[in-house]
Amino acid sequence: MTKVLDAANAPPASDASRALINVLQDGICADIQFVLKHGRNRAALVLIYSGIDAIASLEKPKAPGKVQEHFVDWVETYMEFKNGRVTGVELFAARCGMLHAYSPISDLSKKGKARLIGYTVDGGPDVLESPGVKDLVLLSVEGLAFAFFRGIVNYLEILKTDTEKRSAIAPRLLLMFQELDLNTELITAPNLEQPFG
Repeated sequence: MTKVLDAANAPPASDASRALINVLQDGICADIQFVLKHGRNRAALVLIYSGIDAIASLEKPKAPGKVQEHFVDWVETYMEFKNGRVTGVELFAARCGMLHAYSPISDLSKKGKARLIGYTVDGGPDVLESPGVKDLVLLSVEGLAFAFFRGIVNYLEILKTDTEKRSAIAPRLLLMFQELDLNTELITAPNLEQPFG
């Protein structure tokens, strides 16, 4: 399993940084890697798009109802593909199609505001475009996953030095689903006053 978090890019040890590892590394990323390893590519897409939603929601909690804005901002700020370019709006349209209709078609694509996104699973380039086809782009499912993982690493690099951002996201991070072993972990209320140490 590829580790997204390690000692070099994790915030200081605390309730929130343990939650960050639990939610991101042991939860979202491990689940995506598991389904990819087992050839469950559509499940990987659902988890990737849900993961982007979850992390983007940490950034802008005071503006409910702005899911598209949060998603697009996070993608445009932190994600990058090895080759080619897909916009945050295009990924949001693909997310809407996949999560709401299990389809590449979304309201944004119907209105011509985003290209349709199809997917490849053969290990080809991250982004595959044809000059003669303007309304369709193909993404490698694995390439999308690794662009998301790189986005997480880029996000963590910012969190390492931006104490204001770390403090802002910590209380919301502690409310995200975490997996705990009741037989080995002491269950205590998280420290919301000093979440990052």
